[in-house]
Amino acid sequence: MVEFLQNILKILMIYKGNIDGIFGNATKNAVIEFQKQNNLTPDGIVGPRTWFALRPYIDGGLGFIVPTNIRYSSSILQINLDSLKRLYPFIEVASVR
Repeated sequence: MVEFLQNILKILMIYKGNIDGIFGNATKNAVIEFQKQNNLTPDGIVGPRTWFALRPYIDGGLGFIVPTNIRYSSSILQINLDSLKRLYPFIEVASVR
């Protein structure tokens, strides 16, 4: 999930480090900068309000919905599915067995 966050912040030109999946000082400082730019409490914690502010970028605002340069987890896949469902309400998501 940190890679996903770093990827978004890097494309927004806020995060300058490598996409490494480590929530270190560079990532925290980028989160704080994003929070300042979006009138959020600049605490460096990616809580619900910060994720909500990131949502327009996650939902295709960066020109993509599914980033291809990060490792995937089920939570990132779910974020991508939710984004696709918001953009294309006619999509149905189901398990295939």
